[in-house]
Amino acid sequence: TCTNVPAMYGLMDWDQVVEMDREGLVSIGVHTKTHAILSRCYQKHLKEEVCRSKQVIEEKLGHQSDLFCYPNGAAGDFNESSEAQIMQAGFSSALTTVPGHNNRQSDLMKLKRYSAPLDISEFAITLAGLRPLLSFIRHPAAKLLGN
Repeated sequence: TCTNVPAMYGLMDWDQVVEMDREGLVSIGVHTKTHAILSRCYQKHLKEEVCRSKQVIEEKLGHQSDLFCYPNGAAGDFNESSEAQIMQAGFSSALTTVPGHNNRQSDLMKLKRYSAPLDISEFAITLAGLRPLLSFIRHPAAKLLGN
C-alpha cells in the first residue's frame, strides 16, 4: 500500500476495479506485473511481466482481457520482442502513449491515444478531433515544409 499519496491519486482496490468493469463504462486492460519497461526486459522476464499480469486481471475480473497498455508507452518503451510476446499471450491490441489518431491501417499493437487533459476545454477539443487542426494552425510553415 502506498502512503503519503494525495487522495486524488490514490489507488483503487479490487472491489472498485470489479465494480467499474461490471458497469461497462470502461474496459479494464492489462499493464504489466511490476511496471517494467518492456523494451529493457530479457525474454524470460518479458513473458512473466505480460503473462502474469494478464492472469491476475482475468482471475479478479472473471473474464478474459485482451487489451494491453505499455508501461510509460512512449516510443522506445516497447519493441518487436514485446509486441510478439503480447500477441503470443492472446492480446488483440496494445495501447501506447504516443499521441495521435488511429485508422483502419493502424498497427493494433501500437495504437496511439491522447492523455486525458485536466482542462474541460482541452478535453472537448481532443474529443471533437480538432487537435491535429490546431497543431497545424499553430505551426503552419513547419507542416507545409514537412518539418
